[in-house]
Amino acid sequence: MASPNLINVSAKYGKTLVETVGSTNKVIAANPAISGKLIKVFSLYLSNSHETETGYITVYLYRANASIKLANKLEVAPRDTVVFITETAPLYLEEGDSLICQSTQTVVFNAICSYDIIG
Repeated sequence: MASPNLINVSAKYGKTLVETVGSTNKVIAANPAISGKLIKVFSLYLSNSHETETGYITVYLYRANASIKLANKLEVAPRDTVVFITETAPLYLEEGDSLICQSTQTVVFNAICSYDIIG
């Protein structure tokens, strides 16, 4: 698919997703392979919900059958939140792309992701 025209958008839908992230891969946002759409991720908050233990989280972009680490074992203090993606530095998911998070231990994270589906 050719990249969607961002000037003359036919439809744009906003979405916010809240997911619990543990020690297995968790898909935070995904754009199906033949969607004909583009996803603009403009915020990703990663919150360590543990009271006393520092957590480590890895963020991947899955593209063309490859996992690309955007952050590797990002350290997050207990009861702290990291803003990983912002509106001034968004991430575009093309067809077939996914944004995935994984905690490296038993510390549970909350991931809050806001994005637009364009096309």
